[in-house]
Parts: sequence; C-alpha cells; structure tokens
Amino acid sequence: MNIAPAVLKNIKNYTQKIKALQDQGFEVHMVVATTPLETAIARNKARTERSLPDFVVKKTYDQVQESLAKYREDFG
Repeated sequence: MNIAPAVLKNIKNYTQKIKALQDQGFEVHMVVATTPLETAIARNKARTERSLPDFVVKKTYDQVQESLAKYREDFG
C-alpha cells in the first residue's frame, strides 16, 4: 500500500507507477479527497507559520484539477 499525499500534480510520475503496478498484476485504486478552492485559500490564510500567496494556492489547485481529469481519463 502506498499513499501519495498532497497534490498529485506530477501526473507522469504517478501514471508510470500505476501502469507498472497494473502490468505486474496489481489492482490499483485511487481515493481522492478534494476541497473547494475557496476553502483551500481560507485554510491557507489561517496558517501563521507556513502560508503561501493566494496565487500559489490557486495555481496548485488548478494543476491538481487538471491531473485528476487526466487520471479519470486514463484509469476510469
């Protein structure tokens, strides 16, 4: 079992890992928990020690959404 935390924005890396596992006969499942962009920005602003500029949160959010669409397309 491997848990891939965070953003899944490196789609090529994860896609290669998933396909390699499937080629070896493994059944691969992905469980994704998402949050609305507005919530992500609000939570980020509430952090005092490690917050990011809003544009970074939005850019990361957008990248994740694109990656999720690609994962759905490739793996159902």
